[in-house]
Amino acid sequence: MSALAILSRLTYNLITQENKPVKIAYILSYKYPNYIRTQFLLQTMATIPDAEVLKAINSHKNILRYPETLIRLLWLRLKHRPDVYMLGFRGTEIYWPVRLLTLGKPLIYDEFLSPYLWIVEEHKKFKPGSFGARLVKTYAKSLVKSSKLVLSDTDAQADYSSEKLGVRRDKYLTLYVGTDEKLFKPLKQVKTKDFVVLFYGYFLPLHGMKYIVEAAKKLKNQRNIKFIIAGGATREKDLNEFLNSVRKFGLTNIEHHDWINYEDIPKYIAKADLCLGGPFGDTPQAQKVITGKTFQFLAMAKATLIGQVKESVSFIDGKNCLIVPQGSGEAIAEKIVWAYNNKDKLEAIGKQGQALYKEKFSQAAQRPKLEQALKKLT
Repeated sequence: MSALAILSRLTYNLITQENKPVKIAYILSYKYPNYIRTQFLLQTMATIPDAEVLKAINSHKNILRYPETLIRLLWLRLKHRPDVYMLGFRGTEIYWPVRLLTLGKPLIYDEFLSPYLWIVEEHKKFKPGSFGARLVKTYAKSLVKSSKLVLSDTDAQADYSSEKLGVRRDKYLTLYVGTDEKLFKPLKQVKTKDFVVLFYGYFLPLHGMKYIVEAAKKLKNQRNIKFIIAGGATREKDLNEFLNSVRKFGLTNIEHHDWINYEDIPKYIAKADLCLGGPFGDTPQAQKVITGKTFQFLAMAKATLIGQVKESVSFIDGKNCLIVPQGSGEAIAEKIVWAYNNKDKLEAIGKQGQALYKEKFSQAAQRPKLEQALKKLT
């Protein structure tokens, strides 16, 4: 049975039983409770006809978030008796207590990214084939096999997880990250004297911050090209490496902000001439993702520079985005120069990118995946 068919049976059949709305409980215990993946899923589920979305989401961001979520989940089960449960990203740590509290009901697991890929291949915490790596793989497989349906953010991620864990591929359903469409929508371009190139986010290896710095170094004598880089690092070492590089190479063309408030991000995007969506890191994870910031930039109709990924979603260089191979600061620099010399083409590229977002990645585009499956079962 395909993933769409499974999800259809978990929702539509329940909806039609005695004309009662289906109750979907969304469960989350994450230090970023407002993470865009969660916002997109909640907003999309809210559009399912005759469905009621209940929430067991943490407010604490420290270790208290785990008991908080479980207490809220227990209360939901006893009072509202949900028909189906969805464990949002990141549910890795809390999965089995959640599975225990939801026994007898279907559980949808938003894997989003494979724990094995993230821990072993991306961050190299354990050597492949070691006891630690085998333990991570066994645990990751147990989550996927015991859930009713697995959500992934790209087909490439789903293919990887299915093959690596030995789980049938039709158990996965790809739902792109999308974005908060209430917040990220086109704004009037704010003109400045500089050609502004924007990047924001955590300096994770997959984003390839060293390649962005390398591009800035190559362009430091290029008049009027300015990089606005906002964000920090999960490890102080990575942030210090970035700041030291900026000082060492005298990169006055980089303006660094420690962070940007989430609600203010669209204002910064509106000031940018070119947005760096990435990923540029050329890591195992970077090959399989479309970044959340890429969806935000596309939704706001901004020309976006993307690192080539193994996901066929109609990205076309020079038409609806700009594309570079990953792992090359020189390629990033060359594409920025092209954008600078072809400013008159960027607005059209941005609008075509927005059209692609609406067609492939928006809430309206994701919803028919569910609706089509529902119709097939009626």
